Amino acid sequence: MIMLDPSVYLYSGVVGVLIVVLLFVLSLFELKGLAKIFFTAVALILITLHYIVIYNISHYEGVVLYPFIILEETDIGGSISPDIGQIAILALIILWRRELLGLLQGGENSAPPSNVQSQ
Repeated sequence: MIMLDPSVYLYSGVVGVLIVVLLFVLSLFELKGLAKIFFTAVALILITLHYIVIYNISHYEGVVLYPFIILEETDIGGSISPDIGQIAILALIILWRRELLGLLQGGENSAPPSNVQSQ
């Protein structure tokens, strides 16, 4: 039996903790200012570690990435799990949608500021 690299277990545990931290921040804080930046930083760390784990696992079993799903296949079976990395990327796109829209439209002045209310 081939054993996984021990770092996979450490990274998987850290990914689990980061998911809990993101859910905590998301449920308790309005994502503006420092909370938005903290959420983004934690999500980027989570995405990086998640795909490091997937890469390391792919040395020992077949891994196929689908939209929001990961399929892991071995000789004796397989498993399907949500792709936390893609979900976190989608969350970041939604979180930064106004800023991204402003960049896509050609400048920062294209997107209205979030704290100004129209009359």
